[in-house]
Amino acid sequence: MDTPIISGPPPRSVRLRKIHPVSCGKIFAALYALGTLLFVPFIIFGIMLGISTGQISGDKAFSPPVMMLFCIALPFAYGLAGFVFGVIAASLYNLVARFLGGLEVEIE
Repeated sequence: MDTPIISGPPPRSVRLRKIHPVSCGKIFAALYALGTLLFVPFIIFGIMLGISTGQISGDKAFSPPVMMLFCIALPFAYGLAGFVFGVIAASLYNLVARFLGGLEVEIE
């Protein structure tokens, strides 16, 4: 199978010298919060399974209402952690890029 030839200007190389920390923090927060939504249903399933088999009762520290509250709070906690780590990561990148020149990216 032949690859189509793309006509137009050749790819251009640009250098990523700075990432705005707050912008990066918002992206990380969204990714972390959405990432928790992948495994929260499994936690809820485990809670329901534990309740139905009698392994989890309401008299323990990890009672079903407490665990459900945990499942609701988890995306928010991970989102906050993602924001903090995103700001730190962008700040570290900016520091290192100042000395090494940043990433070189090719765009079309």
